[in-house]
Amino acid sequence: MIGQRFYSKDQLLHICKIETGDVHVSETCYIERFAEVREFLHSIRKVGATNSNEESYCQSPSLFRTMLRIYERDFTEKEGIVATYHALFTYITKEGKR
Repeated sequence: MIGQRFYSKDQLLHICKIETGDVHVSETCYIERFAEVREFLHSIRKVGATNSNEESYCQSPSLFRTMLRIYERDFTEKEGIVATYHALFTYITKEGKR
């Protein structure tokens, strides 16, 4: 797998319940459209999505060019590049002192 791994909604809910008590987790998906691949990749960089917490990753120019070609070939639609973001929101209430 290339890239960072993330917890699922159920995994996150389980981890938080063990430590705290009252936990609410909701999830949603956002869809964003970009005119071209380069604009999409720059938007990812701006929000820090290229920053991996645990794994090393490669930022070589040749890898970047290869990614551009793959995205242009496989993910370009009439509206441009369509990106889907899966977001988890967590609300936790601590139960007394621990």
